[in-house]
Amino acid sequence: MSRVARPRRPLPAGLLFLVLAGRAAAAQPMIFQHLSTENGLPQNSVMASLQDSQGFMWFGTEAGLGRFDGYDVTVYVRDRRAPEGLASNYIWSIAEDRNGDLWIVGRDGGVACWHRRTGRFSSIRHDPADPRSLSSDATRLLMIDSHGSVWIGTTGGGLDVLEPATGHIEHYRNDTARADSLSSDVVTALREGRDGEIWVGTDAGLNRWLAQSKSFRRYVQD
Repeated sequence: MSRVARPRRPLPAGLLFLVLAGRAAAAQPMIFQHLSTENGLPQNSVMASLQDSQGFMWFGTEAGLGRFDGYDVTVYVRDRRAPEGLASNYIWSIAEDRNGDLWIVGRDGGVACWHRRTGRFSSIRHDPADPRSLSSDATRLLMIDSHGSVWIGTTGGGLDVLEPATGHIEHYRNDTARADSLSSDVVTALREGRDGEIWVGTDAGLNRWLAQSKSFRRYVQD
């Protein structure tokens, strides 16, 4: 992991990001400022963004992860000497759990967790010799549900559900012999509904997770 703090300076007009200013949006006009590589962002193609519980803005780019505190950008990138750090600089998705830790997926990099208490990363990867490991490093997106479980969508390895407290991972894949299995191993969307139901989008239709039977109900084009 490499971390770089940029010197503080006013944000000039740039290309990408905006910060909203003004205490009462209805009474005051919004002021837009732009954040780009000129201000320390690792790359101008932003694939994911998140405002965490402490107000920091996080940006996943094609060249690393950036944290913006309103003045400076701290950059996190892959360091081959640190196997527990980010395994990919191409960041697809970021989510925060109830402990304030961040979960990050990158292209062909599995899952990384940034621990707020230590400021360090740990990683979860696929191990061909261990069926209990991540099903695939080709991760595409993730979601943390209301119970704290981490749902991980891959592009070919199906859907994984991680329980952070134990490290246990459940795998769900398409099974052509079962109509109640995941409709495809290519997961494209994850969402928890208001009633707590989990919805999984794939490249072969929409799936609703049925918790009691640990199966799926498919919704596909007729």
